[in-house]
Amino acid sequence: MFLDFDTLIKLPGISTDNQFIEKLRAQCDLGKKMFAADSNSIEAYLSIKSMGASFLQPEEVYRRILVIPISSATAERSFSTMRRIKTYNRSTMTGKRLHNLALLSIEREKSEELIQHFK
Repeated sequence: MFLDFDTLIKLPGISTDNQFIEKLRAQCDLGKKMFAADSNSIEAYLSIKSMGASFLQPEEVYRRILVIPISSATAERSFSTMRRIKTYNRSTMTGKRLHNLALLSIEREKSEELIQHFK
C-alpha cells in the first residue's frame, strides 16, 4: 500500500482537487523509487516527512492514515467511563471538571505513572 496511488486516492477524505491529485500521482511514482526500503507505513511516513516540502501530498495522506483508530475500543471505553463518572449525584459538576475526571480515568495508566514520578 505504500505510495500506491490507486489505493491512496480511494481513501475517504482525500482531496478531489485535480492539482492535488496530479501532484500526489507524481510524488507517489517518485517516492516508490526513493523509499523502496521502507517496510511499513510508519517508516514510510518518517521518510516522507524528512524530505520536507518535496512530498507534501503523500505526507498529508499518510498523516491521515496513521491517525485512524484500529478499533473502537478507546471510544467505547470513553463512553463507559463517562457513564460511571456522570452519575445522578454528580450531575451538577461543570464541564471542565467532568472532562478532567474523564481524562484521568480513561488514561489511568499514564496518570498513575505521573503520580509515581511525582513522589
